[in-house]
Amino acid sequence: DYPDSLYVIEGADPATYQSLPILNERYWHHWDVDATSIFLDGKKVEADRATFVRLSSSIATDISYVYSIEASDSIAAGSPGATILVRRGKKPDGEATVINENYARIGNSIVHSGWQNRFSQLPFDKINSIRVLDERNILVDGILISDGKRIEGIDEVSLEIIGRDFFKDKNSVYYLTEKIHGANPKTFLYVW
Repeated sequence: DYPDSLYVIEGADPATYQSLPILNERYWHHWDVDATSIFLDGKKVEADRATFVRLSSSIATDISYVYSIEASDSIAAGSPGATILVRRGKKPDGEATVINENYARIGNSIVHSGWQNRFSQLPFDKINSIRVLDERNILVDGILISDGKRIEGIDEVSLEIIGRDFFKDKNSVYYLTEKIHGANPKTFLYVW
C-alpha cells in the first residue's frame, strides 16, 4: 500500500500463496494462506491451516484452540508481525458463531476480544438467548456482558447505555463496567 511497505514474507510458498476471501469489511487485517500455512499481515502464524476460522475482527479458532487477534506491543504498526495471533486456550465444545465484531459464541461459552479487554471466555451452563446492545455490550439470558465482563444483577428492562463508557439501570450507574458508588441513576446525566 505504501512505497516503504514491501517486505519478504518468510516461510511462504510462492506457488500456492493467495489471499483468504474477505468475510466482512470489518476484518482490518490481510489474511493469506499457502498450501500448509496461514499468514496474518505478512507473518506466518501457528494455527491449524485446515480448520482455522476467523470469527470476527478479533477472534479466531481452529480445531483445538481459541485465538485473539491484537496489535503487538513491540513491533511498529504496518510491519510484518505488527498484528499477532495469540493462542488463548482450548476451544470449548460446540458450534462457533459470530455475535458481533468483539463477541462470538462457542457452544455454551461467550468469547470476547476488544480494545478494553484483550480476551475473556465466559462459560454458561446453558445459553437460551443473546441480544446485542452495541459492539461492547450484549445480554446473555438477561445477564449483561460489557467489554467481556459479566455484570450480575442488572435490570434488563431499565438498562440504558450512555455514551461510550457509561451505562445505568434503575439501581446503579457504571463506568467502564465498574459501579459508581453513590451515583443516583435517576438524576445521572452524561454530558459530552
